[in-house]
Amino acid sequence: MKRILLAGAAFAALSTAAMAADMPIMAPEAALAPVDIWSGQYAGIQGGFAWGEFDDDTLADTFDAEGGFGGLYYGSNWQFGNWVLGLDGSVSFADISVDDDAYPAGDDFKIQGFSASRARVGYAFDNVLLYAAGGFSLARAELDVAGVDDDQWLKGFTVGAGLETKFAENWSARIEYMYFNWGDEDFDVPAAVNIDVEDTHMIRAGIAYHFNLF
Repeated sequence: MKRILLAGAAFAALSTAAMAADMPIMAPEAALAPVDIWSGQYAGIQGGFAWGEFDDDTLADTFDAEGGFGGLYYGSNWQFGNWVLGLDGSVSFADISVDDDAYPAGDDFKIQGFSASRARVGYAFDNVLLYAAGGFSLARAELDVAGVDDDQWLKGFTVGAGLETKFAENWSARIEYMYFNWGDEDFDVPAAVNIDVEDTHMIRAGIAYHFNLF
C-alpha cells in the first residue's frame, strides 16, 4: 500500500514539473514594463483663474490684476518607457483686469486673451502623468485711459507643471500651474504709456479626448 502511495506521489510530482517546464519564463522587468497609453494626439477644453501684477511706468506704480479665462488646448505625445515627451498648445479668452478701486478712476487695463505654445516632458505611472512644460506665449491686452483705448500684442514666455490622469481609454483630465512673463509694451492713449506685465500666475484645469492620427 505504501508503494502505491509513493508511486502516486512521484507521478504527481513529475507531472507538475513537466507542466512547469512547458510554461514560459517571464523576467521581472518584463512583468513591470510600462504600457504605452500616452502616445497620440489630444484636444480638449480648459479654464481657470489668474492673478498677478503689472507696472504702469507713467504712474510709477504697481497694480494687482486678477480674473478668469477659458478656451481650448491640444497637442501630441510620444511615450518612451515611462517618459513622455510632447508638444502642447492652447488658446484662451480672458478677463484679467486691474481692480477698479486701485487704478485711477475711469482707467482700465485688461488681458483679453492669450495663447501658449509649449514643449512638455513628463514621467508616467501607468495612467498618471506628472509633467513640466515651457514655451512661448502671446497675449492681447487693452489699456483704457480717460475713454481712449489702445490694444497691443504682448510677447513673452511661460513655464509650469501639472498632473494629468487617464480616467478612460480615450479621456484624460489635468490640473496645472502656469507662470507667464509678457514683458512690457507701449500703449498709445494718446500719449505713450509703458505697461510691464512680468508676473502673472494661473491655475487651470482641463479635460481632453485622445486619438491617434499618426
